[in-house]
Amino acid sequence: MREKRTIARLSYSAASQYSDCAERWRLSRVYGLDKATYWVTMMGTAVHEVTEARDLDQVGLATDKHTPLLVEDVERAFTIAFDREKAARLKSGTTINASGRLLKTGIGKGGGPNKKDEEWARHYGPIMVQNWLDWRAANNYKVALFDAPDGKMIPGVELKVAKPLGGYPYVGYIDRVLVDGNGEYLVVDLKTGNPPQSTTQLKAYAAQLRAAGIPVAKAAYWMGMDGDVLEWVPMSTRGDAYIETWLNNVGRGLEAGIFPASPSTFCKACPVREYCMATGGARAGEVPPVTGPIEFVEVAA
Repeated sequence: MREKRTIARLSYSAASQYSDCAERWRLSRVYGLDKATYWVTMMGTAVHEVTEARDLDQVGLATDKHTPLLVEDVERAFTIAFDREKAARLKSGTTINASGRLLKTGIGKGGGPNKKDEEWARHYGPIMVQNWLDWRAANNYKVALFDAPDGKMIPGVELKVAKPLGGYPYVGYIDRVLVDGNGEYLVVDLKTGNPPQSTTQLKAYAAQLRAAGIPVAKAAYWMGMDGDVLEWVPMSTRGDAYIETWLNNVGRGLEAGIFPASPSTFCKACPVREYCMATGGARAGEVPPVTGPIEFVEVAA
């Protein structure tokens, strides 16, 4: 079992996973034992791909890569993206699981006869895509466009931001940066699952944009099932200090090789639980109990 004791940079998902359960981070990212996913996760990927293609097409920046997803029929576009994601997962040997609740009354928002399985994902995926298109059409929000050094325009769609935060290299991909009628920048993160428990992700994105010289007025999670934002949260510079401190703590923990487990009710859904000593995983003995420091290595942008 090979170890990977280097990391190029932090991301929100990496830092969040480490904060939630550093042992899962170790098993997943050092030893590569996370070989399972969920149908809802794949649905989310497909929803993101189709909405990205449509928004890029609106500003004339869609490429040949996006063309197959620009067919007029939303369900067909989602099916193309979903089938592509499913094929890639199966080819890599990933196990695909159902989640959610078992419902005897048919498919509902919380699950279905076989929980949130492939049928559920194929049913609700196109609905979420249409919800996004309807929401965009009903609001006076435009996709932000930024000048690039080569003279081209960079759209606020899956916008990459890579300014150091907390003393460590950091990279983020922001679902949308929009502009409202007053010319103010808004951050929107598309969610196809449960509502997030905090606004930390939004604050991290806002801090990154400010580090790049782009002020952010407010940010929100857009919920695919509801077709609307949870709430608009003002983004002040006070949140930047928290993000810097949080990422610094994560970085120092990785460099020190500190990986405490955090057993909770979420363990039963953890994709690496069979390797975890904290949950009595049947294969826990196959993984060294201690991993050394994680080194941050510089890579080309």
